Amino acid sequence: MAEDVQFVMDSMVPALRDFVKYGLFKEYEVKSLVNKRREFEYLLRRMSVRKSDYLLYLTYEFNLNKLFTLRLSHLQTPLPPSSPA
Repeated sequence: MAEDVQFVMDSMVPALRDFVKYGLFKEYEVKSLVNKRREFEYLLRRMSVRKSDYLLYLTYEFNLNKLFTLRLSHLQTPLPPSSPA
């Protein structure tokens, strides 16, 4: 279970670095975001997962996306286009 969570967390690193690089989030905000996401990932991988766990995670990510969009709209310089993976 821990390896699965770590894999998911590692896959987020490039995007989180970009958040800080382009001034969308502060370093301490990203640390808080990582801790919260790790907490949710562990909740979703336990034996007795509940529907409310999924709803809490979705609500958190939805609100985070709204904050991201708001900060992106206030950004002075446009972000460079993302390269295809």
